[in-house]
This record gives sequence, C-alpha cells and structure tokens, in this order.
Amino acid sequence: MKSHIMAIIGSIGGGFIAALCCIGPLVLAGAGTAGMFAGFWDYRPYVIPVVIILLGISFYYVYRKREVQCEDGSCKIESAGKWNKIGVWVSAIVVVLLILFPYIGFAPAAAFDETAETSTEVTVTIEGMTCTSCAAGVERTLAGEEGISGAKVSYPGGSGTIKIDEKKISVDELIEKINRTGFTVQSADVSSGE
Repeated sequence: MKSHIMAIIGSIGGGFIAALCCIGPLVLAGAGTAGMFAGFWDYRPYVIPVVIILLGISFYYVYRKREVQCEDGSCKIESAGKWNKIGVWVSAIVVVLLILFPYIGFAPAAAFDETAETSTEVTVTIEGMTCTSCAAGVERTLAGEEGISGAKVSYPGGSGTIKIDEKKISVDELIEKINRTGFTVQSADVSSGE
C-alpha cells in the first residue's frame, strides 16, 4: 500500500480516536456505556499532534515532486494524481471536523412535557462529563424512559434538570439510570411541581 494512503488512514483513525470521547456517548447513550468514553478526553493532547503529523506526511507524499526514470534513460518530474490530492483534502476536512467535534456545541432540543399531570423536578449534579456530547448522551438516555417528561442536561454546569412522575419512577431509580450511563450523580435536589 502506498505510504500516503497509510498516512491518510492513520490520520483519519487518529482523528476518530481524538473524537471518540464525544462521539461514543452520542452513539451508545442507550447502551449505558456512554461514560466510559470520557476517559479518551485525557488522551486528546497526545493523539491530536500525531494526527496532524500523519496528515502532514500525507500532504508531503501527495504534493512532492519526484523523478521517475524512464526506460530510455531520460527523467521526468511527476506529482500525484488529481484523485490523490482530492483524497488528502477530504481526509484533512474529516480530521478537522473530528478534532473540532467536542467544541461544535450542538445539543438536541430537550423539551419538557408541560401536559404531565403530576411532576417532580429533580436537579442533579453530574460528574464525569467532558463535553456537550456527554450531556446530550444523558439526555438521549432519559428521553425514552417512562415517567420522565423532560430532561435538560448542561455540560458546562455539570448539572441537569429532569421532570419525573413519581408514580412511575422514583428519584432513586432516576439517579440509577443516570449512573448507568457511566457518569456519576453527586447530588439530587427535589422540588415538587403542580
């Protein structure tokens, strides 16, 4: 396999590993393993420079001019083809997006169900979140649960506000569901709704 292709594959793979701390919680939120990806955050400062170096190697191999010996003894200077150049630029864009993924700051719209007859608002402090994707993963996990009429989780504050129907789910069960995502509820304050 050509060396520039190996460098492209390495840089995209490294970019994916650098973003795994934030992609993992979104993809596997329902599986209860989202928090285990938060540990990848600590390796980003080491993985990102390697990814950039691999991308630089890719650009070097694709854009360098090299002499090619012909059968008649003459030499000509040749560079990589158009598709190689397109491929390295596409991989560079993919890698940049993967590296920036934690900072894009998207969050799914989490609406509260205002029609819930009885609701209790639980404010929790959650430890272990490293980006907005972690918060989105917790929200996604709670969204489909019976007895939960709304969840808004904030990464910067490390907190969440969840509306529950205590006839269907207890505060302890809610805390257990959040803890199963891989993050840890440090405290929970309960205030009764209407």
